[in-house]
Amino acid sequence: NPLIRNVWTFARLTRTETLDTKQLQSQSLFWRLINIQSHKGDSVGFQVNHETEGLEQDFQIRPGIIIPTGEYTFESYELMLNSTNQRRFSPDFSYEWGEFYDGTIEQYNLGVDWRPNEHLSFDLSYRLQNIVLPAGDFTVRQISLDANYAFNARWSWINLIQYVNTTGNLGLNSRLHWAPRAGEDLYFVVNYN
Repeated sequence: NPLIRNVWTFARLTRTETLDTKQLQSQSLFWRLINIQSHKGDSVGFQVNHETEGLEQDFQIRPGIIIPTGEYTFESYELMLNSTNQRRFSPDFSYEWGEFYDGTIEQYNLGVDWRPNEHLSFDLSYRLQNIVLPAGDFTVRQISLDANYAFNARWSWINLIQYVNTTGNLGLNSRLHWAPRAGEDLYFVVNYN
């Protein structure tokens, strides 16, 4: 095909139980129903997420918003559009909607990669989650910036700056990486918040 490189699907099931009682803590079935990729690396996909969460105690997801103890099963659906990061400028977008515990969720992800040269790269992303629960509604906004610089094949500087409105915190993870030989790595890491 002159436009389509491949079409694929896959599924992943994970399950976590308590060690002592073997009671369900969480189970997740992730199914990428379809993913279509172009010869250039751009892709479009659709997936289904089927989650089960077992809460042994009340869970305060936000101040004043409590999800009661119990077992919850919920499904969500996601549509994704991604452009290849082989270009200097590559946007991506996803939209997810569905159930969330005993309520609903609607999530938007928008990102853009910018690679001005072979040494420098930036990835700016914005996530918006609208969550509606019987105990209350809330909105989460997260802004992230990855700023990375490769000095050469042995030295790189990797940075993540992130802000989340629900905490009001600005976080930073900065790592200077040195790889003198294959299999040998040394990191100097700074974390803030």
